This record gives sequence, structure tokens and C-alpha cells, in this order.
Amino acid sequence: MRKLLRFAALILMALAIGSCNLGNRGFQTFNPGNTVEIGQDLTINIVFVGYKQGSGAQQINLDEFKKILPSKYSSVNRIPTVYYLNYKNGEKELSGNSFTYNYNIKFASQGFEDAFFARLNELAQPKPLTLYQESYNCQADLGAGEPCPGDAANISKKITENYWIDAFETEKWLAENASQLGIDPKNYTVFFINWYGRPDFKHHVYVKTDEPDPDTGFNFGELLSSRKMSAWGGSTPDDRQGSAASLSKTARIWFHDLSAGPEAQSDNWDITNADLDGDGKTDYRMPPIWEYGSAKTTYRPFNNLSGDLGRITRYVAINLLFTPSPIYRVAITPHQIPDNLLLNVNFYNDPAAGDQGQALFDASLTTALLKKLQPLNNFTATIRELSYDSQAQCSFESYFTGVSCHSEYALSAQNPGSGADVFIDNLLEMKQPGFFQGSADYEIPIFAYNVAGDIPYLGLADDDWRSGTQSLVYAANNPLAKSRYGYTTTITHEVGHHTALSHPHDGYDSSENKDYGPSNEFYYAWLGDMSNSVMSYIDLTAEFGQFNRDAMNRYLVAAYLNQGNAVLKAMIDAKKLNTGAIPASLREADSQMAEALKSYRALEYEAAVQKAKGAYDAVVAEALKEGVNIRSYWFESYTLEPASRTSALRVAGGFKDADFPINESKALKRRMRP
Repeated sequence: MRKLLRFAALILMALAIGSCNLGNRGFQTFNPGNTVEIGQDLTINIVFVGYKQGSGAQQINLDEFKKILPSKYSSVNRIPTVYYLNYKNGEKELSGNSFTYNYNIKFASQGFEDAFFARLNELAQPKPLTLYQESYNCQADLGAGEPCPGDAANISKKITENYWIDAFETEKWLAENASQLGIDPKNYTVFFINWYGRPDFKHHVYVKTDEPDPDTGFNFGELLSSRKMSAWGGSTPDDRQGSAASLSKTARIWFHDLSAGPEAQSDNWDITNADLDGDGKTDYRMPPIWEYGSAKTTYRPFNNLSGDLGRITRYVAINLLFTPSPIYRVAITPHQIPDNLLLNVNFYNDPAAGDQGQALFDASLTTALLKKLQPLNNFTATIRELSYDSQAQCSFESYFTGVSCHSEYALSAQNPGSGADVFIDNLLEMKQPGFFQGSADYEIPIFAYNVAGDIPYLGLADDDWRSGTQSLVYAANNPLAKSRYGYTTTITHEVGHHTALSHPHDGYDSSENKDYGPSNEFYYAWLGDMSNSVMSYIDLTAEFGQFNRDAMNRYLVAAYLNQGNAVLKAMIDAKKLNTGAIPASLREADSQMAEALKSYRALEYEAAVQKAKGAYDAVVAEALKEGVNIRSYWFESYTLEPASRTSALRVAGGFKDADFPINESKALKRRMRP
């Protein structure tokens, strides 16, 4: 979501029961009226390739490394959690997934390293230096137009060569050869790579050049220096499907290479300037491996490689990629979770733009990509055009101008320039007869703006401004961006948010109860974008990767379990269920949910969600048969207060922008880097 987050036993073994415990009431797995967490023990493999154990500046001190690592995690619904008034006191909304981490740490054997780096040499293609390798040499931001003053005095070595290495092929080799080290790549695995110091070392970057933008054909991975990488992972067996290069089975691998680059995404080329985003605070970054131990003047001491790699493991790999928290509630319309979802896409075409935005949107591709993310759901789309009249234009531009275009409503009057006006304008559109198509269980309202003026973002997935429930989706484009972007990846990305996915560069740390993004002490979180996901900002794929699919399946299993618990409680309250005489259909559903949890614990998430949905559907069918009302939708009773009222405003919680330092209105500028 490219926006500012403003406020910032079977049963005993598998479930951590919530504080409000009414007892299982005759069920073995379902627990009517309770919210439960599905607990899971996860093995996290960490493999050091090219690193040596020791206390040297470029060696790994395992004590320093391990003290950063988390032991457990409870995921939260991130934006709904913000709406808890006692958020600062640690109150949060759990999503139903918790983890205990067991670490399997290994140093690769000499034979493994020799074979791996030989493979990198085979893949290496000589290329010119990237703009950001040249920026490193100069210690000047050439991408921003700064002049190169000559070789910088504080760098440890000048980069004079560069090679491109295929990121997917590197990931594939690691997946196919991990067993040599006793590693099962079905488990989440981090490979930390260091080629530097070997006689066969080549300066290099990792590339992915096989997926240009589906609408414009612009090949970000090939054409832009800013898309050259030092990390990658999260590919799926259906990536490069049908080719010899495809993965033969599911692997959950992410690799990170400090001997690659330097690169633009994490800005690790800059070892001189402490504050890159202008907020007066140091932006913590991981420099190239050869800078560790440098005695020259740098923006911070590079003296704790082990701690830095520990930070990457915890705050990037684990929190953001392997076991991330959802940004929204995955249930969408509790307690009856929708099966059929319609993308209700509405285009505003500014006449000055001179074209039709819908010409750059492939609805069939977006729905196919979402089907891969949630294969048990059906996705369809409709497209129509709305008038880009003066009110629509004022409301859209208010996000940037600060003008209140709906001052008759409290939400606009109290929140100028915050996006409230475009929310109000489209909410009023949704209330018009005929807006909803009525052909699906749930419709995602999407408003796409095709404008002539300069705008600083591509899209966002808004909440309801009251409870942190997902609401409207926006996409935007302008003449500058259209040279690279259509609407397909943007809408796919934003609907990914709407259905619960976070970015791979921002998330939540459970032990610290902290929501964070890529700034200040967590600036290096940008490394998470170097992964196979349309949810990243690196524009190298339109797909939802393995980490996305795992996360979504886990969220859905927890939702099916907990919404099933809520439906059963509703049936009990309506006196439609006597737990002393549970119907055979519900007993069978209870057993099926137990099987789902077995699959879940075995990391068989696709099987788990299929079984969990079957169990949940049986519970819903029983409730509907008995006439129990179990569905709610935020829009059905939503009203806008007049300007004289100040209730139910987002500002009522007292949350400030600083609570969530993720200023995504700068997303387009960042992504337009050369």
C-alpha cells in the first residue's frame, strides 16, 4: 500500500487459547466464542557461505549474531491494531498465527563453497558498472544528478569491473544443493554469501530480467541500475514454468550477499552520509563486506558484521519475508468469509491525459495472479469509466494540495490533505444505485486515476478511517510514470494489500511490539524488496511469490478456524446449537479442522487451507440452514458525520505520523530512479 500509515495437544499442541475461554463445548478443535492462535514450531536454517567463524572484522561471531535473533512471534493485524486506543500500552489485535523459532546454523563446507562460486562464475556476464557502483566510487548520488568529484578518499577499494548474475539461477542452485549441508530447503532458509577474498572473486550484482511490465513492456531489471540487487528469494515452482530452469519443488530460500553491489535499493553504496531521508536521524545501512573494519571516515563504524547480519535475519528475513504480520484482517466480511470476489474497477480519465487508462490494464492477468495467491477463491473483474469532473479532480488532488473539497463532512474538515477527500468522494460514488454489481460475495471497490499532472504515488489500499478495516483501493498514473508503468501491477499490488498482505520492506516485530518501515534504525529493511513478490517496490515481477502464498495460506487457516468459532458461538447464542448434541456435519467439520492443523504444522500450507476451508464451510452451511445471521460488511452501515461532529475520526486515537515512519507518498520518486 503506497500511502502513509498514519497512526501508526492436538488442541493443546496446536492452539494457544485466548484469554476469554468458554471451553470447547464438546468440540475437539473448534472452540466456540474464543479467538485462538495456531502455534507452530519452525526451523530456520541459516547458512554462511564464504564467511569464516571468528572475531575478525569480516568474520562471524556466533554469540553476537545469535543474541539478535527472536525466539517467538505472534502476528497482528497491523492497521487494525493501530486503532486500539491503548496501542502504546501494548494492546494489539492478534491475527491467529504464532511461531516458535529453532535455529539451525551452519557454515558451508569448502567443497560446497567451491562448487557454488564456480556456478556464479559460470553465470557471470561482464557488464558496465552500475550507476550506483560509480556512486560508491565517488560517494556522490549520481542517480540524483550529483556530479562525481573523483574517487572518494574514504572507500576501501575502487570498483572497476562488474558482472551480472541471474538471481533466480542462484536461488535454484542453492535449493538443489542445500541437502549437501544437511539443509532441507522446505524450511525457511537464509544463505549469507561472501565471495570477496577468494581468488575467483568478481564484482557483481544479481539481476532478474525476464519479466518486463505486462502493460508497457518496460524491462526494469534490464534497463535500470536501481534494480540491480544483492539479495533474492521466494521463487515458486511455477516461476519459469515449463523450462529447465524452474524449481522442481517448493523451496523457502532467501539469500543475501554483502560482496555484491553496492546497490541502490538499500543505499549501501553511501558510506559517508548518515541521514539519507532528511529527517535528522541516522539511516542504518549495511555496507559492502570490504568496508567492515575500515579505519577511514564513514557515517558509522562498520565494526559489527555479526550483529548486522543478525539484524537482517530478524528484521528482514523473519519478520518481513518468512512470518510477516498481515496488514489487514484477512476475513474481510466476518464471520462469513467471501468465496467469490469481484474487482469493481472504475477509471477516471482526465481529458488532459489524452488517453484511456483502462488500455493499460489487463484485468484477466490480475485475476489470474490473485487466483494463484488464493486458489480456493474465484476472482473476476468489471471495468467502467466515471466522469473526472471538478469535484473528482479536487478530491483526488487534495491529497497533495491540502485543500478540503468536502468540508461539509467532519472527516474532510478535520483531516485536510490526508486523503480523506478522495475517500469521501468515492464513498459517495459507492452509495449511488447500481455501483455494486451484485454478482459476487464481495466487491473490492477500485478507483483508477489517469491524470495529466504530476503525482507522487502509484496507488494505495485505504482503510475505513474508523476501525482499520480495508476499504477502497486507488491506482494512479501520469505521463511520466506511463513510460514504465501500466495499471496491472499496481492494482494487483493494492488488491494484495486489501486481502491482507504487507510489503516485504515494512512490518511488525512481535517481541518489541513495534511496527516499522525502511527508515532510521531500520533503513536496511529495503533489502526485503529484493524478493520474488509484486508487493515489493523493485518491479521485477507481477507474481505473488512463495513467501506471499505461505503467509496468505496461514492467515486464511487462522481465519477459517476463528470465524468458525464465532459462527458456532452465534449459533449457540441463537439457541440453534445444543453442544450436548452436536450434529454429525459439525463433528465431521471439527475433525477436518484438526487435519488442517496437522498439515499446517508440517508446512503443507496449501493442504491446510483447503481442509480448513472445508471445515469452515460446513459450519457456515449449518448456520445458514438455521437462519443465523453471520455476515457483516463495513460499508453497509457507514455514514459520514457532518462537519459539526468530530466523532469516529482517525485522529481521535491521538496517533501521529511518527508512530509509523513509512512515508509511501514518496514511492514513485524512489521507483523512478535510473
